[in-house]
Amino acid sequence: MIIPVTEVFDWITRSLALPRPIVIAVFLFVGMLVVPGALVTLCTNVSRLLAKQSFSHTFSDFSMTLVPLGFGMWLAHLLFHLFTASHTPVPVFQRLLAEFFHTAKPNWAVASWAFPQLLDLQILLLDAGLLLSWYAAWKVANRLAPDRPFGVFAPWLLLGLVYFLAAVWIIFQPMDMRGMLMS
Repeated sequence: MIIPVTEVFDWITRSLALPRPIVIAVFLFVGMLVVPGALVTLCTNVSRLLAKQSFSHTFSDFSMTLVPLGFGMWLAHLLFHLFTASHTPVPVFQRLLAEFFHTAKPNWAVASWAFPQLLDLQILLLDAGLLLSWYAAWKVANRLAPDRPFGVFAPWLLLGLVYFLAAVWIIFQPMDMRGMLMS
């Protein structure tokens, strides 16, 4: 949905002469499964060794601590769509009325609820998600290794920061206007 990623897709499609759906499928597979899976596995192994716990126990406890950050990103993204597309049904209904009842033509320039501080609100939601994720991971680290919680917590601190910075980068990117009727 963001322009830099679309440009990478276009470049790979041209360079390797691959169909775009294959490029997108590989990107999604790597970006949603391989890279996050490898990062979480790495963090789990470091924490497991320090906490002297099984892989599955450490993985299940710590992976749940990432939920607040994921929810913050989800909420920030959906708020963008809510506020920027808030009034899009208005001209659609106006067009329906115009078609059936011969009323005035629809006003396609209806303003949205978007406001300049929307980006600030999105970053605030990401901040809250990161802090809640760190808090949850700290609680898990204290439970698993009360004698050395920071060493067990540190990989998840860094992973949360990496995900947070990626989310902030995504939020700051211009949205690709797919499916628009533009000349």
